[in-house]
Amino acid sequence: MPRQTLTLDTIGDVEHGTLRIAVNKALKLITQDLHDRPLLEKARKVQLTIEMKPEVDANSQSRELEDVKTAWQVKVTTPSIGSSDVQMKPGQDGQLYFHSELPMEPDESDLNDELERKRRENR
Repeated sequence: MPRQTLTLDTIGDVEHGTLRIAVNKALKLITQDLHDRPLLEKARKVQLTIEMKPEVDANSQSRELEDVKTAWQVKVTTPSIGSSDVQMKPGQDGQLYFHSELPMEPDESDLNDELERKRRENR
């Protein structure tokens, strides 16, 4: 491919198209998150950062710009995935206990809890 001028139109061709691939992948991730969690109104973001650093030939008398080191980074930001509050009770043994079917009622026991307690007592 011939030498190109860096513009918004040609930036996708840099480094054999890897920047274009990265941005497209980021957009796909954002779109998938929007489909997975359409009721979550928080923003999703794709950020493209381009860094350019000048290089000057130290051995030259003119000290003019010789090259520009250019690097890029694509960053995807989606809202965190989490849960609502789950109440847990500390036990005398230093462990935390919760009820898997009644997250706000850690003290409640069901038939399985009673059977497990009896099994432990009979050891």
